[in-house]
Amino acid sequence: MQTGNKRKEHSKRKMSSKENQSYPREYEKKRNIATKICRNKKKQWLNNKIKETEDAHRKNETRKFYKDIKAYSRVDQCGTLLLCKDEKGNVMTEKQQVLERWKQYFKEVLNEHTNREIEIKI
Repeated sequence: MQTGNKRKEHSKRKMSSKENQSYPREYEKKRNIATKICRNKKKQWLNNKIKETEDAHRKNETRKFYKDIKAYSRVDQCGTLLLCKDEKGNVMTEKQQVLERWKQYFKEVLNEHTNREIEIKI
């Protein structure tokens, strides 16, 4: 019984030493650094993929372009990836630009339809 108590006391002293108290802080710092590195690497990877997709679009490699778009939708399960082409055929990725383009497109389509009906009736 004595040896059990001695072991217990020894382990308590060891765990309460300043060395062991600094381990959780060190671990947290290292974990934060690793998280930042992973986050930056992921951003770099995604930016490279976007550049590849844009290059495929510029080179008229349609199959590769749509394959990459499909892969993005699998990567980003939480949200949706908004892509749209402007009037010149350039790919837009900014949410506000895409929404404005859709707004403009539907105005053109709907106005064209009403103009045709007017012309047919006359």
